[in-house]
Order: sequence, then structure tokens, then C-alpha cells
Amino acid sequence: MHLAAVPVEQLRPAIVARCTATAAELNRPVLLEITDTPSAAYAVWPDGVLSPVQGGATSRHSAEPSTLTGPCRACGTAVPVQAASCPRCGCTDPWAAFTTAEPHITAETIQDAPDTVSGPTVVRASAPVLVAGPALGGRALFTRRRVLIGGGAALLALLGAGGAAIAFTASGRPSAPRPSSTAKTVAPVVTVPGWARVPLQEFGRFTAVGDVAFIPETATIGFATGAEAVLVDAASGTVHTRQSCAAAGMYAALIDGSWAVIAVTGQSVHLWAGSSLEHAEMPLPAGGKLRIRGGLPFVTDGTSSWRVAATGLVPIVSPRPGTALIGQSASGLLWASARGSVITADDAGTALQELPLAPVPGLSLSTWLGVLPGVVLTAWVDGLGSQNVVAHHSETGEVIGTAAAGAVTAESVVTAPGSSTAVIGSALVDADAATVTGIPAGFTASTALDGVFLGTHEQRPALLTGTTVEAIPAPAATVLGCTGTGLLVTSTGGHLQVFAPETSTSN
Repeated sequence: MHLAAVPVEQLRPAIVARCTATAAELNRPVLLEITDTPSAAYAVWPDGVLSPVQGGATSRHSAEPSTLTGPCRACGTAVPVQAASCPRCGCTDPWAAFTTAEPHITAETIQDAPDTVSGPTVVRASAPVLVAGPALGGRALFTRRRVLIGGGAALLALLGAGGAAIAFTASGRPSAPRPSSTAKTVAPVVTVPGWARVPLQEFGRFTAVGDVAFIPETATIGFATGAEAVLVDAASGTVHTRQSCAAAGMYAALIDGSWAVIAVTGQSVHLWAGSSLEHAEMPLPAGGKLRIRGGLPFVTDGTSSWRVAATGLVPIVSPRPGTALIGQSASGLLWASARGSVITADDAGTALQELPLAPVPGLSLSTWLGVLPGVVLTAWVDGLGSQNVVAHHSETGEVIGTAAAGAVTAESVVTAPGSSTAVIGSALVDADAATVTGIPAGFTASTALDGVFLGTHEQRPALLTGTTVEAIPAPAATVLGCTGTGLLVTSTGGHLQVFAPETSTSN
């Protein structure tokens, strides 16, 4: 990693912040040696406090909370050294002193530094530094080495008990290539075949990450951390907005015909809509629950319902008893009727059109599953009680296709916002191709990706491409989905990672 030519008052908090992050990930203090005048040595603890090192030893009792701050390299906000990201814009590794942002070091990715290298001088290690304290018993938790930068202007080496080091070099005077690099590297991880193994972007660290919203045809994602709602461009890392919001998750939804992001807390519905993703908050009716059907968000308390619009919650009325809301079209709201028809109605419940679904010989309608673009999805049973997925054309009501599916409900539909494909039980529906086909027995889809489905086959990780199932290595993180531009998003340890397709990124 490289240091920019910035004033010392910016350089020192940036380095302390990096030491703090490293100490937290190694779960032990790291040594900071300042070779500038006056020289000093400190133990930097995982919670960001510093204790002076004297005579090769230090004590936690002498530690003082760090009040150092440094400017965010993206927006200039003063960021405390203990922070993992900028509190204003969400930039990770926010320190202006670093010319490139790099993922944090881990015990798996650090490498030992050689005693002598070309470029900046590395002084041979001296005796271990002891960290004293009742819980530590004087154990040697880190070893000391020094790295001098550009004529001795600053500073340091950070080492864990295994001798791992991070070296800093001054911007404009890069160090020569080294036989054993002292700069941390990003270890490849197992993702999903078809995507790179080295992340394009990383967002974190968060105590929790709820459901992630993927806006179709864009790289924008929205996610909730339990305390905040965050909207970012997954490709560039640009943070669109951060909002205090104690939502459990965020979801993509159609608002007045355009895709937006929605979340709900105990008292409010939060909406980010429009080209600038402007935030709006509207009160949640008592007992109200948010539902999304066919991309349409609405709130119901069991008696009354409201659709979510940019201007607020709009009351809606069922066109007739025994109907259920399943989506929307350009003409109005779509209601499933117990009579086997789809009713298009306005907000006041006035029926504008009723479309009977063509019958399927030997089958009877049992369950309404939802809608895809141009397609109505239902489940029908035969005389033995076996369910079949049936797709009808949303304008003519004619049958597009049918396939045996096993036991399915509306919650069995695995698809992505705006997608024309879905896996429902053992049936694959492709609205664009106007087909419904069976898939290999034993495959269970869990996540819709960019044209493929991730899941399990006979309880082992597998990928469904078309109707072909391929066994794959277990991903190293939870796969959340794909952006509208094909970027894979995963979650692990409070981090979100973004991976580009292999066709555009080499591993």
C-alpha cells in the first residue's frame, strides 16, 4: 500500500487507523514505531487505544482512548481512527493518506517480511515486546521491526506474533519489487463459476446485513445494517445515500411504474425513488405489514390495504370479494379471482378488465403463484393431487406451458426483480421464450443470478443453467444475488463483496 504526500497531521491518524484495523483482525495489539523526532513507540490495541512502549514493554492500564481523526479521502469528513468507514459517505479505508483503498488484512492473507529487502530500510528485529497486564501475563504478543520511509520522515512496522508485517512506502518513491512482498494481498475466494474470485468492491464492516435490494438494469444495491439503510453503486463503490433506519432489510419494488428501493420499520415505510433516489418516509398503519407481489409494494392490516406510491400510501379496494392482489400492469392493479380470472382494476376497485384463464385439460386451479412480465403463474392439480405449474399469457389468457412441479406455493417462486425467468419447484418458466420446462429432480433453487440459478442438488451446492444442473464448490460466502448489470454480491462476516463476471475480469 502507498502513502500520499500529505502533512504529518494527516499521515499519523491514517497510520494509527490502519494499525487499529489490523489489530482488530489479528485480535492482538500491533507495534507502532515513530522514527521522526521525537521518536516514540506505541502499542495500538484492537479498540483503537494506544499505550506507550517503554523498555520493550507496555501495559493496558496506561492506554488512553485515541482522539485522532483524519480526513476521508472521498468527502473530507473527519473520521475517528476506530471507524471502519466514513460516517458520512460510507467510504471504506477512508484515510486520505492512502492513495489506494485496500481490503483489510487477515491472518490468512498476511505474509512474513524478509529481514533485508531492497528499497526502504528494514531493521532486523530486536527482542519481543512484552504486553503486561493481569489477563496477559507478560506474553510476547508482537515482535518489533521498523520500516523507514523516504529518508526517515516516518514511521513503522506492524507485526503479529507470527512475524507478519505491513510495509508503507511514500507516494512518488515506490519501493522496488520484493522477493516476499510485505504488502498485503487479496486472497482469491470461492464464489460461483462465471464470476471472478477477487472482489471488485467491498463494503463493511457491519454488525449485520439484512436483505439486499437489487434495482433492475443498474448496478445500484440497497442494504440495511440494522441501524442504517445504505444505497451504493456496486460497480464504482460510490455511496448514493446513508439513512438512519432500523430496517431488517431493503427490497426492490415498482413505484408508479419505476423501480425503487423500499424498507419498513416498526412505525414507518421508507422509500428511495426517482433518478436521485430521494428518501421519503410515511407512517405505517397500526398492524400493517408490507407485501410485495409482482414488484408491487402494498401494506395490509388484514382488513384494509394501501399501495405504496411516491406521494404516500394510497388506499386500494378489492374489485370483488374473494380476490387477491398479485401485481400490476400499465392499466392498473391485477387481482386474482377465485373464479379463475385476472381482474384489472383501479385504486377504487372499479374493474377495468376481466381476463379468464384458459382451462388445462385434466387439471384444476389450486394456487395463484404470481406474475412475470407478460405471464400469469398458477399451480393446478391433477386427479392424484400432484401440482403442476402453468403459465398463461397475461393479455390473452391462453396457456403458454405447463410442467410438474411438486408441492409449491407463492413463496416457492425463485426469481429476481424485473426478471423474466423463475424456478418454481421443479419447473423453469421463461417468459421471454414463452416456455415452461421441467428441471432435473433433486434440484432446489435458492437464489436467482444473472441468467442462472444457485441452489442445491441432492443436498450439494449446484448451479442450474437452462435445464442443466452442475455441481459446484461451496461458495465461501452467502450469495445474495446479482445487480442488474451482472455483478455478483455476497455477504460474509459483516462485509458485502462484489465480484465482476469472469468474462470482464481475470482472476
